[in-house]
Amino acid sequence: MPVLLLVVLAVLIVAVVSYNSSRATVSKMELINAADGAAYSGALQTARSM
Repeated sequence: MPVLLLVVLAVLIVAVVSYNSSRATVSKMELINAADGAAYSGALQTARSM
């Protein structure tokens, strides 16, 4: 019984860490996409004003 409890706890910990890692990755990708969009918009505005 205690071994089963440890296995379930280990699986739960892995699941939580995996979920948190994926959320951090998604947040980072969204931030990069926003920065890319802002840079593109600024470059486009500069090119149009030439």
